[in-house]
Amino acid sequence: MTYALGRELVAEDHPILEDILQSVAADRDLVALLVAVVQSDPFRVRRAQEAP
Repeated sequence: MTYALGRELVAEDHPILEDILQSVAADRDLVALLVAVVQSDPFRVRRAQEAP
């Protein structure tokens, strides 16, 4: 998830991580995990990074 988001995880990410893990726990399928990550709000709605 850190790599997919391009940033460190923060406390606000925990509920989303739990949802993702619960959704793929039964399947243990890598494809389902990747799909869940890219369909998550933090991945789809990324904040613009500040200019250096």
